[in-house]
Amino acid sequence: MAADIARERGKLASLLGALGACAFLIGRDYKIIWANQEACQRYGAETPLEGTHCYRLAWDVPGICDDCCARGFTLP
Repeated sequence: MAADIARERGKLASLLGALGACAFLIGRDYKIIWANQEACQRYGAETPLEGTHCYRLAWDVPGICDDCCARGFTLP
């Protein structure tokens, strides 16, 4: 079972890595759980993306964006 999960995670990472665009998994608290390589490169290796609020990273604002596209689509 653990090997199956690891294999599926690898497939997902490969797929999202091949997009050529930033991709994030965002928790209900709007903190980044995971970011693909494109996102890490765009926002800099010095910036720890995981644990950062998406609105701070993308727009440098203190709270959830009024027109948030992630609202209702976040992970637990």
